[in-house]
Amino acid sequence: MENQKRKKREVEGIYNQSYLYEKGFIVLDTILPLGIESCDLIKYDDNSVYLYHVKKTLGQSTREACSQILNAAEMIRGAITLSQGSESSNYLERLWREITEYNGDEEWKKVVAEQSHRVTVMLWQTLTKC
Repeated sequence: MENQKRKKREVEGIYNQSYLYEKGFIVLDTILPLGIESCDLIKYDDNSVYLYHVKKTLGQSTREACSQILNAAEMIRGAITLSQGSESSNYLERLWREITEYNGDEEWKKVVAEQSHRVTVMLWQTLTKC
């Protein structure tokens, strides 16, 4: 069973990383500030930001996906609306730091860090208008 879960995560990771060089996408797969995955992929344009949670199929993992989406939405909304200093208000800041200050060995995360510096103002301003 554990091998199956690991294989599923590997397949999802490969799919998510296929968006690494697609214009208007940022890959956030496995970036977990406060242990919460905000999404697998961010798609953005001049007016909108979309958060994608990637799942191979609907089934038993649907409950897990719904829980991830709810947790992420609550943290992001809390970061936007709550007072400074709360755990939620620090979520986007922590997410941003984990993306842009990455110094590990995974090449794709280094690419994400570099790409993220280019979209800083527009993306985060749009996201915080939600």
